[in-house]
Amino acid sequence: MVDATKFDNWLQHLSRNSDAAVRAKAAYLIGKAVEDLDSHQYQDASQALQKAMNDQDPTVLMAAMNALSQFTRGSDQVQLEDAEPQKGGRLVAATVCSVCGKPEALADPDDCPQPNCPYK
Repeated sequence: MVDATKFDNWLQHLSRNSDAAVRAKAAYLIGKAVEDLDSHQYQDASQALQKAMNDQDPTVLMAAMNALSQFTRGSDQVQLEDAEPQKGGRLVAATVCSVCGKPEALADPDDCPQPNCPYK
């Protein structure tokens, strides 16, 4: 079990700190400690990371995504290569821009300052 004070500090920093680097570090630490969380901490951390998925900073968003990928308790996680598309659907792998590193879903070609943006 993770120390309650330390865990609460991580959650506070993830949700309320104005510094994106601190929020990203908190997400990273939560993901790294996932195996040591008790059931209540696990639930609270999962909810906090899901909220962090709406963070405007791509560094925080990626840290939250990576941390959430560690949250597999009680799920029958399927490896991507073993997954089957459902009803004519297709499997989609998350990708990031090769120039700026933003998640593809957040890459806005009209807003990108990079002259060699692959999405322009």
